[in-house]
Amino acid sequence: MLAQGMGSLTISLGTMKANESRQLGAVVEAIRFLSEGHRQKRATISRANLLLAAWDDTSIISQIFRKAGLSETEFLSLLKAVVEGGAFERERIKGIAAAVAPSLPSARGRKVSAASAVHEVFLETVGLVASPRAYTWSNVVEDFVDEETKATRREFAAPDFDPRAAYLRFDARRKKAKAG
Repeated sequence: MLAQGMGSLTISLGTMKANESRQLGAVVEAIRFLSEGHRQKRATISRANLLLAAWDDTSIISQIFRKAGLSETEFLSLLKAVVEGGAFERERIKGIAAAVAPSLPSARGRKVSAASAVHEVFLETVGLVASPRAYTWSNVVEDFVDEETKATRREFAAPDFDPRAAYLRFDARRKKAKAG
């Protein structure tokens, strides 16, 4: 029963991570857009709606502001006011977005799939309890034969799932945590 609960939680966290990966580009673009010169109210409202939705659905906004060393509270309240037809404090929105812009992550590259994100969360979870294993390639079968990869393939009906990207992201974070 515990394993089933952990599996369900792992899938939920991994799916959330994959959704964030897909939304990151739009969030980064919206903040950069707001950090630039004079913008029309209609364009600002559409970006504000996108950012407010990202705030409700993900932790991207919190992570971005935390990395910049700022609080997102004022920024979000200004965006809500614009969306609700209240005061449009264009310069203050621009100022906050400009302060955050230098610390924005790159939104380039492939987006993380749900299967890969779940596999990565699984590796992190196992890493808390035991020494996590990487993946096992068999030259005989010419495929990955470890149980973790097989489980991810079964769960996501993805017979071609490749665990290497998930392991590389996990391992990079683990090494960074040890170093810092």
